[in-house]
Amino acid sequence: MPLAANTRELQHREKTDELGRFFWKVADAGHWKQQEGNTTQGLYAFSAAGDFYGSLNDRDVGELLALLEKARKAFAKAPPRKLELARPSGPSADVLPPERAAVVRVHARILPLPAGCAPINKGVGRDHLWVLEEEVAAIAKGLSTGEACDLPKTLVARIARWHLLDDVRGEPDRWRAGEVRRAELRATRVTSKEGLAARVSGAFSMLAAAGKKSEDGRALGERGYEGTIEGELAVSPSPARLATFRLLARGKAWGESTYTPSPPAGKFPLSVAFVLLSSGKKGEKAPPFVVSPQGLDDGRETYLAPPAKEDDK
Repeated sequence: MPLAANTRELQHREKTDELGRFFWKVADAGHWKQQEGNTTQGLYAFSAAGDFYGSLNDRDVGELLALLEKARKAFAKAPPRKLELARPSGPSADVLPPERAAVVRVHARILPLPAGCAPINKGVGRDHLWVLEEEVAAIAKGLSTGEACDLPKTLVARIARWHLLDDVRGEPDRWRAGEVRRAELRATRVTSKEGLAARVSGAFSMLAAAGKKSEDGRALGERGYEGTIEGELAVSPSPARLATFRLLARGKAWGESTYTPSPPAGKFPLSVAFVLLSSGKKGEKAPPFVVSPQGLDDGRETYLAPPAKEDDK
């Protein structure tokens, strides 16, 4: 059974509760103390009883298959004792979207793939965007009183800083407030049976200057992304909820972050797609097992209400 968990949360957990003790029993038997950075990030094979079968922190498919085969044989040779598993308590409120917020899937791809670039650039970046109830209400108000309106500044800043990113090869450094040179999104009303519907268009430009220190102490080169966004949205009335939200950002990106090595040379084509997953409507069944936005690593309140200015060092 596959299981995914955020090591940023787990590796700072003390061994003072059942989850903390279980996590560290498995992690301490693995590779993390021997790898650079001492992060517990990686792949682990273990049983529900905590029997450890091996671990690695590598993208190599052959090595992963070998680990799983080793684990299968070890499990079959000495099956763990049967356990009465406690009912899961659910995720922490800190990683759940605000009440009635919409959740949007975000995917990033390098298309077309430049010739000769590293195979790791064939990957797909995945994340989730939160659109707050009050932001949807502001869009509905703007479209109901005029032919066009700008999208709320908080939403535009959240998209620009934490979702217009090259996360194809790993975890990117997020854009700081001062690195967002331009971020504009405007909705123009169109005729539709879906309620208040609009065509969305805009432009963006982000630039991180060369010479900034990476998380592991290296001096990074210049990094940027600039382009345009096109798409559509629709808002259902009373109360306002997103019925449609589809955007596509296309442009040129360049440079690397701490954990996104081996980008294509020079400027390369990067596309980021946004597709509505859940509207936040009262009574709507929430999608199960949805990972929270990685932007929460910068602080929940910062992600929800991006500051206009901050220390950009």
